[in-house]
Amino acid sequence: MFVLVMGAKGGVGTTSVALHLARRAARGIGLDLTADGQLAARLSRPTWTLSDAALRSAQQQRMVDQVVKQSVSLLWTPVCALPNISVAAWDFVRAVAARATVVADGGIEPLEEAARLADVTVIVSAESDVARYHAQRLGRRFPNAQVLELDLSQSRNETRDAARELAARLFE
Repeated sequence: MFVLVMGAKGGVGTTSVALHLARRAARGIGLDLTADGQLAARLSRPTWTLSDAALRSAQQQRMVDQVVKQSVSLLWTPVCALPNISVAAWDFVRAVAARATVVADGGIEPLEEAARLADVTVIVSAESDVARYHAQRLGRRFPNAQVLELDLSQSRNETRDAARELAARLFE
């Protein structure tokens, strides 16, 4: 399964929601598609760059086994966008998603490849006019997306609880 989590705008809790979903999923694997690498860092797991994993295509099955067994986080880097690496990188993600639940932090502008691969899309929004506007814009692009609107004035516990409720609907 491949779950794409994206934010209506920056600062709404997208990475936090992706973090909680990756932790709650059985065999949850984090895929950090953002430039800052926060999901991979906050999961506190071994992290592989997706380009390195993709370049070892001859050993793909063994690499996929290791990712699933060790709950390795995967990190997208700019090298992954190179044409000769991009195809192998997404093939690797597909192979992992066939064996585990990959939860991707797509930031505010998810990669097109991630959008095509997603079984489930989640739009994280907030109780503000700007966030709602952008959530509606993303909702038109992803009409089947689940929208999670958070009250940013509340504690981080509210984000965690909302992510847990979403995880219960998605994974149980």
